Amino acid sequence: DAAERATDRWGEWREQCRTWKEEYPMDYATPDDEPLKPQFVVEALDEATDDDAIVTTGVGQHQMWAAQYWTYTSPRTWVSSHGLGTMGYGLPAAIGARLAADSVAAERRREGDGEADDDDDQQVVCVDGDGSFLMTIQELSVAVREELDITVAVLNNEYIGMVRQWQDAFFEGRHMAAGYDWCPQFDKLAEAFGARGWTVDDYDEVADVVEEALAYDGPSVIDFHVDPAANVYPMVPSGGANGKFALTEDQL
Repeated sequence: DAAERATDRWGEWREQCRTWKEEYPMDYATPDDEPLKPQFVVEALDEATDDDAIVTTGVGQHQMWAAQYWTYTSPRTWVSSHGLGTMGYGLPAAIGARLAADSVAAERRREGDGEADDDDDQQVVCVDGDGSFLMTIQELSVAVREELDITVAVLNNEYIGMVRQWQDAFFEGRHMAAGYDWCPQFDKLAEAFGARGWTVDDYDEVADVVEEALAYDGPSVIDFHVDPAANVYPMVPSGGANGKFALTEDQL
């Protein structure tokens, strides 16, 4: 019947996607020295969190890396504005996700569900960029006031990364309003709000700091200083159809 045919087509499509992933793996170089690769940071966060961790993002390169390098296995755990392009969405979305998860856990406790205690610990991680985070950083005051257990991971490249990448690819590297050379110390800003804050520059520090931040019962911010030259692909040229995407800069 129709349902069976739809299920078969869905299975075929998933198999095709797996084939493409094997044919075009999303590899990246991981040198032993700095700067950190943002993809490495996302994979470290994924490795340290539970399968049902809720991930929110702002908009930009970090959003794409969070979609590509985080392994999602549970429904309703990816919260992003997608093509709407709403910079600053990540932190407010994380606040909403935290409140929603806590509300569900409280309801289960009232109903006598023995698994409700586990849901209290559902992790909420906001993967953000320095540009997006600065749009709504003031909402840390809400997270601190309400004592919300949220971890914000800032992939800080001191750029509006997608704008910089676009200008490099199509405007011969002429940068305009893309750089954040004056970027603040996000760990210090977090502490000024009453949250916990860390700065990470070294590969060897990533796992330990992520573990410490996730263990902290309250809002925390990790300022990861990542490679400012890292680009994200695939990329669709301006005015091009999705089928014309490029996997490398040479294909643009």
